Amino acid sequence: TVVKSKKQALTYIRDAGFKVLAQSKFAIVEIGINQSLQLKPGMHVNLEAFTRNGALIRKNYFHHHRARGIRLQVSNTVIENNRFENIMHAGITLGPEGEAEKLSPFQADWLENIMIRNNTFKNIGRGYTIANDRSKGPGAIATEVTKFREIKPGYAGFKNISIIDNVINDCSVAGIYLVSVDGLTITGNKISNTNQLKVGSEINMPPDKPISLYYCKNVTQHDNSVSVGN
Repeated sequence: TVVKSKKQALTYIRDAGFKVLAQSKFAIVEIGINQSLQLKPGMHVNLEAFTRNGALIRKNYFHHHRARGIRLQVSNTVIENNRFENIMHAGITLGPEGEAEKLSPFQADWLENIMIRNNTFKNIGRGYTIANDRSKGPGAIATEVTKFREIKPGYAGFKNISIIDNVINDCSVAGIYLVSVDGLTITGNKISNTNQLKVGSEINMPPDKPISLYYCKNVTQHDNSVSVGN
């Protein structure tokens, strides 16, 4: 459904059976749950009906943007045959966004079943938000959380991510930067002229290699061509 106005959005929400408690620039919506949940203060609840529907992103040209090419916050997604050029931040980042004081899903849940294949990336990561000592998502393809120090070693919230047959050239940070993935395949990628800047001194997992992985398990890597220079 394409929503073109605030009035139409509120009508759509009400027609779907939700109760609108308040509204201004955004709406506060009451959602009914048909089962008992054992919730405690501080817990976060993810509504999978909103985050697991998936997407197909194919044959697009993302270019000359101040932030990311794609900020993905939905599972079950294929990103293929796209071009990313002259992007100030990362080409693709995968959610969630961590809260300021502790790592917990905000804006999205951890993602599962993501395929990124046959894409090209050129001149990525030219903005200050990625090329600094507190950089988050510092890669042409990257997972993104806010407080890296809060991730517990061994925990892998992302699951089943495949990065296959992509071409990454001319990136200020890592070509591929992934944190906390269980079930990771990185094959057939051509990565060159990355890691041009030394960044991330204030995080404990800096993007210091063309393929930088932290707290990942069940990893398959082969047939990747990697060179730091041109």
